[in-house]
Amino acid sequence: MIGIDNPLVTVITPTYNHEQYIRPCIESVLAQSYCEWEQIIIDDGSTDQTPDIVRSYKDARIRYFRQDNVGIFRLPETYNRALAAARGELIAILEGDDFWPPDKLETLVPAFADQEVVLAYGVTRLASPAGRELNLIVPPYWYQKQFTRARLFNEPIGAATRFMLRADGALFTFPCSVVIRSSALKAIGGFQGSPSFPGTDYPTFLEVSLRGRFFFVPKVMGYWRQHLQSTTWSRDDWAIERERHRWALAFLDRHKEELGLKDGEAPLIAESFDDSRAQQWFLRGRQLLLLRRWAEARRTFREGLTSKTFGGRLKAGLGYCAACLHQDLEGVLRIIGRGEDFRERFGLDEH
Repeated sequence: MIGIDNPLVTVITPTYNHEQYIRPCIESVLAQSYCEWEQIIIDDGSTDQTPDIVRSYKDARIRYFRQDNVGIFRLPETYNRALAAARGELIAILEGDDFWPPDKLETLVPAFADQEVVLAYGVTRLASPAGRELNLIVPPYWYQKQFTRARLFNEPIGAATRFMLRADGALFTFPCSVVIRSSALKAIGGFQGSPSFPGTDYPTFLEVSLRGRFFFVPKVMGYWRQHLQSTTWSRDDWAIERERHRWALAFLDRHKEELGLKDGEAPLIAESFDDSRAQQWFLRGRQLLLLRRWAEARRTFREGLTSKTFGGRLKAGLGYCAACLHQDLEGVLRIIGRGEDFRERFGLDEH
């Protein structure tokens, strides 16, 4: 049990071809003001210089495992291999292209002196490929102001779960800003996922949310690096959102009695995903424009033209015209003040 002593934290770092980013990732762990940690770096068959960079660190707390490439659709297997080797009472996640502030562990670890706390987290700030801090944070300020302690702290148990089931529940947090009690992870069978869902954080956080309370601090506890080569931006956002919806509905069906949803709550959860569809199409289309994948962008924006809202159809039409002209939308959106500039976000203005 975790008491007043300093529990060991196992930092799980999955990595694949992160030669540009793995050094800052490791350095941010070495810089922690809290020293009771081990870092398990599990390499999914990198073909670049990632292995050589990792092996150049001689700190005994850094443990390196290499496996044949299995890809993102088997990410839970990769995470659970690391979990099986973990010695820590607490588990922190830091993917190979992300990094931490030096007080991340010192800030979050004390929360686990309360045996009912199963997960502690803070704010995630997005960073450019060069590591420059961006203005975007998760959970956003409106989330922190709009929602009560009940949702932020999962108090009573299940209060956060009901929000996380919604489409906008992804705004809860990101893995780099979380610490989880190891026993809670093992109680749910380890990191969760499915062959059709290329992610493990969302289903894992959902399952953990039914095991105990959360602890939240309104300060940056992790930096999520943005770059167009990341798995987040090499996938079809709407396809992922559709799978997340299916996972949420299946979870809801399994736990509906435990959650005690009020009449009408379940349909609202389903409707929230319908409402998010137009936005996902638009974001995916903007990504494809930046990647100069014009034909795919046109197909995506054509789907957006089926949106139920006038605003959704208007944005899709604008995007379709841009794809036909082989232009991106960032300059126009900057002029009208609608959303962050993806060129800045993904470091295209740093070259």
